[in-house]
Parts: sequence; C-alpha cells; structure tokens
Amino acid sequence: MTRRDERDAIVRIIFQTSFFPAKKMGEQTEEYLKGLKEEEKVFRPSMYEESEEDGFIRADASADKKAKDDLNKNPDKNAEEPDEKSYTYIREKVENILAKLPEIDELLESASKDWKVSRLGKMELAILRVAAYEIRFDPEIPEKVAVNEAIELSKIYCDDKAAPFINGVLNQLLTGNTEQE
Repeated sequence: MTRRDERDAIVRIIFQTSFFPAKKMGEQTEEYLKGLKEEEKVFRPSMYEESEEDGFIRADASADKKAKDDLNKNPDKNAEEPDEKSYTYIREKVENILAKLPEIDELLESASKDWKVSRLGKMELAILRVAAYEIRFDPEIPEKVAVNEAIELSKIYCDDKAAPFINGVLNQLLTGNTEQE
C-alpha cells in the first residue's frame, strides 16, 4: 500500500467521525480495515486502466490474464496477508488525529475565516482534519506534501470549489495567520 493509499484510507475513516460517536471510532476503523483487506485480496490495480477517451476505468484483459497466470504459478501469493504495516500506520494515525480533534478543529476554525467547522462539507472537513494534523502534529510529513495531498484528495472526493478553499485554509495554517496563535 502506498502512502497515498494510506492517506486516502485515513481520510475515509476520519470522514466517518461525522456519523459515529467518538467511542465507536475504534470499532469503525477496524471494520473499514477489515473491508480494505478483503478488497486487497481480490482487487489487482494493475488490471485496470483509465480510458483517455471518456475517463472511465476498464479492465485490461491482458493484465487480467497475466494476474491469473501469476496466481496459478504461485497460488500462495493470493493467500499472503495484506501489508499489516500499512494497517498499523493507518490505525495509529487515526487514533492520533482523533486525540487531537478538538485542537485541529480550533485551528481550522481560525484558519477558515468566516467559516465554522460545522458548516464545512463532511468530506472537505475530513480532508482538512488530516492535512491540519500532518502540518501541525506530524513531523514526518513535509508540510507541502500534506497540502498537495489534501488538494489531490479534494479533486477526487469534492466539487471543483473545494480544492481552492482547502488550499487557502491550509496556507493560512502554514503561514501562521490564525487567531489561535
């Protein structure tokens, strides 16, 4: 699993905080990861490609045949446990974000001038929460990477107006132009 895949999973789990009480989030995280593990056992990304014509993703028959041939040659390959290191990383990051959620939301309120966190779209809020955590509390993630990844996720999950808004809020956090400081 790539770091981008891990971040995507983290954002999806943090998105669920809008629908579940905090005490249920550990359970929800485990349910999400269980589903992710099941998907990884059957889904082979190399089998799919995006059509330049219409943007839809279609299965590549030759890749599908190659994947089946590989599995026939090495049947244990499919039985391997998905990357537990990634799941541990996701679990820990979600726990860390949830522990800092009140602080993160205060930062976002200060940085999103005239916008209350409660007014933000749920996916935009999830993306901002993860990015704000990475910017302020995760020294392993370069700030610019956190911003760029947040913008890329917003292009996938949100409407066209979200990316500039998310960029603006995160740039406020980067420059320190928030009322909290």
